[in-house]
Amino acid sequence: MSGQAVLHIDSCRGDFMKDATCKPQEGNVVQTIVSGNTTIHFCDDSIQTDEASIRNILERYEQIGWDIFQSQNK
Repeated sequence: MSGQAVLHIDSCRGDFMKDATCKPQEGNVVQTIVSGNTTIHFCDDSIQTDEASIRNILERYEQIGWDIFQSQNK
């Protein structure tokens, strides 16, 4: 899972962004955690949809698996 920092504001520490030039971004929120005054949204925005990218990722996984397997047999 990849993460994306959307927006951080901590007014208790004094770093409230009154003139924030960055606006919160929309993301595919997969989990939200609230801790005190802090809300953390975990986003998974790196989903591949085209066949070439998916094939490339699966080939890399396969190569990594074979490398691990062969290193165990040495």
